Amino acid sequence: MKPKVSIIIPAKNGADYLKDCLEMVFRQKAAFAFDIIIVDSGSTDKTLEIIKKFKNIEQHPELLIAMQLQLQQNGKELPQIRLFQIPPLEFGHGKTRNLAASKTHSEYLVFLTQDAIPADENWLVKIIEPMEKDEEVAGVFGKHLPKKNCDPFQRRMLGDFMDLFGKEIKTWKLEEPGDKDEFEKRKHELSFFSNVNSAIRRSAWEKIPFPEVEMGEDQFWAKKILLAGYKKAYAPEAKVYHSHNYGIWNQFKRWFDEYCQHKKNINYVGVSSFWKIPLLTLRLWFNDVKYIESRKEYHFWQKIYWIIWIFFMDLAHFCAEYLGGRYERLPRWMQRNFSMQWELIHKR
Repeated sequence: MKPKVSIIIPAKNGADYLKDCLEMVFRQKAAFAFDIIIVDSGSTDKTLEIIKKFKNIEQHPELLIAMQLQLQQNGKELPQIRLFQIPPLEFGHGKTRNLAASKTHSEYLVFLTQDAIPADENWLVKIIEPMEKDEEVAGVFGKHLPKKNCDPFQRRMLGDFMDLFGKEIKTWKLEEPGDKDEFEKRKHELSFFSNVNSAIRRSAWEKIPFPEVEMGEDQFWAKKILLAGYKKAYAPEAKVYHSHNYGIWNQFKRWFDEYCQHKKNINYVGVSSFWKIPLLTLRLWFNDVKYIESRKEYHFWQKIYWIIWIFFMDLAHFCAEYLGGRYERLPRWMQRNFSMQWELIHKR
């Protein structure tokens, strides 16, 4: 049976969460066939071993029992995994996802990252629901939930951000296709899209594949499909657990990459002057201190720890925002040292 959906997961050294991710993918209660495409770009941990177990899942009854698969009741065959391997230097967020999509013939292409874990057994049905209801919807992004080990500030920030999109399915469309002025006025609302947890219509991808950029291919793509006259949608019930507990330096590098892409995609420069960094940092830090003081789950010394920690994290945030918005002025060696994306491709 031809799969209706192909779930695409780029992977590299993802052993910490990939097993949990695949377990929840196999648990999905969907009345249609789906398969799983994984593109690995040079894993040196147990990632390939985990993938091999799921490829031969019939030989691992402990996985079947642990997941409580209801495939027989649904009358479905086991989802099949296909693995493709590429050298690390050939990886690109848009390039690799385009490669994986080209290996499928499914009506819908669903994208996860290796550390995004579907929150329930209805995630797959919910992520394609807006496209099933509206043929003009080219792509859908779902909700991100913090993991249990998420630090309090990431938890608050992620929750506040996702709440901006509301609790019901929401769609966006330009009043006039190709209207760049309208997009510019609404760019912060219109440009967001996330391949951490997304689905796109294959026919739209065939016309508009992902731009093969270093990072932010999802948001570049959202801009292109909206200008082409399609809709994008948000599916709040399509939830995954996805958050990071980076140290301050790694979080700086991640923010630097993000603000580089914001500059490239929508010409966003958030911090207008270097001298505004201390003021912005202190303003945000005072709010964060109030937040920590209000948290009853932390004792005195925990609160002291988080108050000190968040000051340096807030400082790193605005430094990364300032530098990322001016990345083209930095020497190449500095761009590389500040980039998590460059490190993931070239150093691991």
